[in-house]
Amino acid sequence: MLCALIMAGGIGTRFWPQSTPDNPKQFLSLLNEKSMLQMTYERINKLIPSDRIFIITNYNYIDKIKAIVLIQIKIVAKYENIITIILSQFWGTEQRNKKCQNLVYEYIGQIEKIVQEGIEKGEIKEGDTRAIASEIYGLICSTLVYKKREGEDMDVMRLYHEYENTVINGLRVK
Repeated sequence: MLCALIMAGGIGTRFWPQSTPDNPKQFLSLLNEKSMLQMTYERINKLIPSDRIFIITNYNYIDKIKAIVLIQIKIVAKYENIITIILSQFWGTEQRNKKCQNLVYEYIGQIEKIVQEGIEKGEIKEGDTRAIASEIYGLICSTLVYKKREGEDMDVMRLYHEYENTVINGLRVK
């Protein structure tokens, strides 16, 4: 008996910005109104009955945090000047500063929700979700400083793995 296994475990980092942790590539409609996952299923279903088609997905909160960190590093690597402007505009009391602050807080709030859900599911250590989310956002600043020191030789994946070993693994429930 022939079965099919569709592996749809991506976390939204390779096809950024279209693909995100909340909407990874397998759920995007790139060629028509159907998602990549739907199209794959339909192709396989021509050969194998649906009761013998299995789909594996990847859904855990540590992976979401890892995707956020990797995307942040890639953004700094590619858009260093924009990130510098955003960070410089964060300070101050003028309207543009307040708008920038609100956008940053909104982004941190999204990270905070993921952290809270991960804590509730027992995948992320108990802790102050606001502090953890701010720490994850703070990796943008750390990446910018690192890039300035390394110059064009910055290895995105090496930096990501360093953050994974220190920051992200520190969140993981053992």
